[in-house]
Amino acid sequence: MLLAMSTRETAIQPTGPRRRAGLTLLELLIILAVVAVIIFIALPTLKPTEVEATSDFAKQQLLYLYGREQAYYNLRGTYAPFSVIAADPDLGPTFDPRFSTNEVLVNGVVFTGPSTEAATYEIVATLPDQSKYKIDNRGQITPMLSAANI
Repeated sequence: MLLAMSTRETAIQPTGPRRRAGLTLLELLIILAVVAVIIFIALPTLKPTEVEATSDFAKQQLLYLYGREQAYYNLRGTYAPFSVIAADPDLGPTFDPRFSTNEVLVNGVVFTGPSTEAATYEIVATLPDQSKYKIDNRGQITPMLSAANI
């Protein structure tokens, strides 16, 4: 009898509710709420980085266009609109086709170049936040003051 009793005692299962593997709906909602709070905290931190990246992109493209204008000047003795440089037999094949018109939108930045051949030029980059940078035949990038900045 003693042997039979020990067998029964080991075969008894706990009588509490069975626990399933996985998450309950409440746990999932709490996790989503925490993730949403983290995203809302991070977004304002990322916005200045995005603006800075756009500004850096615009400055890099202004330097590229400055180099193309200088190359055209060295060949032809004058500065030219983007469309003329793009059509030039010597410089056209290596000129970025995105700049084949004198005003072009590239990655949210509007680039406005010279409209005629001249001894000097100015290229302006207008960013999505309406801030502007310019470069001229001296090769210096300078911010332009707008009415909103004054």
